[in-house]
Amino acid sequence: MNILRILARSFSEAFQFTRILPFFLLYLIPLLAGSVFIIPILKLSPSIFTLEISETVLGEVAIYLIPIIIASIIVFFANLWFVGALVHNIQTGENFSPSLKYSSSIYWHLLAFSLLAIFFSLLIYFVQLGIIFKIIFDILLFVSIPAIVKEKNLLKGIKSNFSLVKKRPLQTTLMWILVGVLNIILLFTLLFSITFIFSPLLTKIFVANPVLNTAETFSTEQYVQLVGFILNNYHYVFLTCVITAFFFSVITVFSYTSNTYFFLSISKKNFKFS
Repeated sequence: MNILRILARSFSEAFQFTRILPFFLLYLIPLLAGSVFIIPILKLSPSIFTLEISETVLGEVAIYLIPIIIASIIVFFANLWFVGALVHNIQTGENFSPSLKYSSSIYWHLLAFSLLAIFFSLLIYFVQLGIIFKIIFDILLFVSIPAIVKEKNLLKGIKSNFSLVKKRPLQTTLMWILVGVLNIILLFTLLFSITFIFSPLLTKIFVANPVLNTAETFSTEQYVQLVGFILNNYHYVFLTCVITAFFFSVITVFSYTSNTYFFLSISKKNFKFS
């Protein structure tokens, strides 16, 4: 098993058009929809910013937030379906469409695992067990998704995951660390890209409103000017949605591709590097 080769292959495949396209579209559509629904909220935001909030304002904000919340929920459920298909596609080499059908057949097992993982993560947070326990929890369940997809069963998959991690604890920990580091690098690249995109807009804002550079407090008038500037240059927001969808699709594909190749490697499932 060569962890560096697994990471190199996974990182390369994470930028393949056919790999990221389903996730890119899945993330892009709700991001664009959310950016549209956020426009009226931005127009109402000066009232919220100055705490001049009425029931009517809150009601209007809620109305525009509901579609964003619904879209986020849909993305969560659809993303899990796509992840199952991606993992199955890597394990079998089948096309994405048959893999989607397979993922549908085991979807409730994947959903149950995701909900359990979320529950225990929240439990660790609220009980204040600390980041160390969260890291241990993540490492112990590192290959659970590929195992569940392979075993077609939640309990068998988790059992298989624990068995494999127990046999390769150091390799699993190292793999978890390296995948995490590369994902952090991708996230910082995303933040840099967004900053680069918005830098011309921010420059225009401060040139047109030099008082923003020196003002000790952010007045309502200045806030209104800032919102107006954003609304008049909203193409920057749409471009940010595209960039964000791309990077998150790459991060998702890379994470689960490396995770699955690692699972195949340590479980000896007839896996060889070409």
